[in-house]
Amino acid sequence: MISTELNRSETAMNVTPPSISVVIPAYNAGPYINAAIDSVLGQTLPPLEIIVIDDGSTDDTCEMINIFGGLVKYVFQENQGISGARNTGIRLACGEWIALLDADDVWHRQKLEIQSAILESHPTIGLLGTELYVMDMDGVPLSEPPPARVISFGLETISLLQLLEQSRFGANTVIFKKTLAESLGGFSTQLRASEDMLMWWMIAAQKQILKIDAKLVGYRIHSSSVSFQYQLMANNKKKAARLAFVSIIQLENSFRLRCTARARLFFEASVELESDRQKLFSLTHSLLALVNALLSRDSSGKIKKIWRIMKRMIFLLFVKNFKQSRVTCKRILSR
Repeated sequence: MISTELNRSETAMNVTPPSISVVIPAYNAGPYINAAIDSVLGQTLPPLEIIVIDDGSTDDTCEMINIFGGLVKYVFQENQGISGARNTGIRLACGEWIALLDADDVWHRQKLEIQSAILESHPTIGLLGTELYVMDMDGVPLSEPPPARVISFGLETISLLQLLEQSRFGANTVIFKKTLAESLGGFSTQLRASEDMLMWWMIAAQKQILKIDAKLVGYRIHSSSVSFQYQLMANNKKKAARLAFVSIIQLENSFRLRCTARARLFFEASVELESDRQKLFSLTHSLLALVNALLSRDSSGKIKKIWRIMKRMIFLLFVKNFKQSRVTCKRILSR
């Protein structure tokens, strides 16, 4: 972790700040969208443009955005999901860099200033993220918020392995190159969640990723958030992994990296299934996470034998408690 001090006054005299397009996907975001846009308009370093993609909202999202007039580029489209909305925004963006913000979250006023300073000194990176803090539905911080003015912060390199092990930053914190995202095909429209995780893995496989150790994003918690749709989250994480294993060369060629990813995703799925009161499914996912964690460290025959035994145990657990067919159980356990 490298300690860095912000000194925009010096760099601004010598280097033109990078052009940044802010892309905000919105779906029935009427109660929150104004706060999100206000947090962008209040930036100490304004972006090139703000693009809001209304993904088929049926509430007053459009009316809320109209308040800002020409300060915001508003585009309505039939519902395509968050991946489709982000991809539309990226395609329409004029900036060299894309900064994502969900319609129910907010930025610290120095976010773009701090990130621009890092981009100026590290122009070849593919993605730059930050820390975040959690808010309730009314915008009240539930964890320690950042200071009113951020002067110093740490800067860390994030590897593909680290991203496979756990989430390192939220989608609302990142800035990435428009051309890089387009070359990767944009966010996968096959996914209704965890599309950002897959994109970060693909970027990390090609480019350096950095993270600023400062809380520059407020993440709002409310019941309509996708993160509370536990079954959706669990299913899409596993689907994202399957897509990654056939599209990222490092994962195609490394059994241990695939096991590292599975260990994380099965563990996270077990927590989500537990929250969804699917206790036995949660237990089987915990066992799958444990075995994959062992395999990620030792792919010897001994561990593989333990894996076969545990797969059999899990199979029996499913049959005994759910009376599912043998074919269905085998399909689940082969993932």
